[in-house]
Amino acid sequence: MLKNDFDANRAAILQYLPWATNLIEGRLAVLIEMCFNVCPQGLLNFRKMLAAAESGNYEEASRVMLDSAWSQQAGARAQRLAEQMRTGNRT
Repeated sequence: MLKNDFDANRAAILQYLPWATNLIEGRLAVLIEMCFNVCPQGLLNFRKMLAAAESGNYEEASRVMLDSAWSQQAGARAQRLAEQMRTGNRT
């Protein structure tokens, strides 16, 4: 079931955000994990973060992630994912 959910979330991301195919694995994994957490439509509401990531401004994408209500709700996970978006390194 987890693999099916992973595949469905990855497919949704690539359908709605085709530019995400250019992301390195660590950054794409951030989007997939966020998609698990907030659903595909919820992820699309992170417009500033997605625009920054699309343009390659991962520092800004990370900052915007942390400056969100989601960050307050996700706590340590938000900190970890924001760092992963910034660096591209899986933690």
